[in-house]
Amino acid sequence: FDDALAVEAWVQGHAPRLEVFGERPRKGARPPVYGSSQLFDKLQALMREKGRDTLIYVHGYNTTFGEALATAYGLQWHLRTRGPQGMRPCNVVLFSWPSDGKMTPFTAYRSDRDDAELTGRALGRMLLRIGSLLQEVATDDACDGRVHLMCHSMGNHVLEHAMRAVHDNLPGRLPRIFHEVLLMASDVDADALQEVSKLALVANLARRVTVYHNRRDAALATSDLTKGNPDRLGHAGPANMALLPAKVDVVDCTAVRHPFPHHGYHLATEVLADVAVTLGGEPRGPAGWNPAHGRWVL
Repeated sequence: FDDALAVEAWVQGHAPRLEVFGERPRKGARPPVYGSSQLFDKLQALMREKGRDTLIYVHGYNTTFGEALATAYGLQWHLRTRGPQGMRPCNVVLFSWPSDGKMTPFTAYRSDRDDAELTGRALGRMLLRIGSLLQEVATDDACDGRVHLMCHSMGNHVLEHAMRAVHDNLPGRLPRIFHEVLLMASDVDADALQEVSKLALVANLARRVTVYHNRRDAALATSDLTKGNPDRLGHAGPANMALLPAKVDVVDCTAVRHPFPHHGYHLATEVLADVAVTLGGEPRGPAGWNPAHGRWVL
């Protein structure tokens, strides 16, 4: 249960507040005010008035809605209270999809994977909506706040299918939507960032893409062996570093020790500290760089 960060925040008096944006009807023939418009207006106001960034978080396999909310809340609390000095405060927006929240071998995994593929269309619409809104914002109304994306586990499979939907709607060069994209414990093929039909186009959406992987990730090893999947991106990293654009960074988290189950190392203190620095947007320094493998090591 990946809610340890949320529990810690709650114990320290930072109780979460859930706000729901529903469809709001208007008089006459005018279309209703959609919940997405209300949400984006609220986020833009927070980013402009309080100087905040926004991180969109897509959860992974075997995650209930309550667990996804708790993890998103814990991420927001950590980034706001434990980030490096000078880091911008960050809003976290959860993009949830209907995971079964179970570890039943084969059936739950297959069900989650099918749901992740179908949900990709909805995430694709969200990405297109964000891109459209960013283009509509007038220069004098723009803010310095940045938008980031974090996908964990099978959430990367959701993103993979979202990219197909985006590409179908915008077959030309895609607009840059995100400052940072973080692919955590990715349950997608190791060559995903090389293939246009998979995740290669993500690099067009972001200033930088960072892959976090762990060779001791038992869940992804099981995915390889029992589900008949090819090598996973989140297990040993990209299949061929030489074929990736320079804007893709890779971070090896194999040595990270953490108490979280089902490959939840993205919530470990060392990983979250690196995430906070990454969201800050600065180039990575030489500390931890492994030239032999072309990646940083935590």
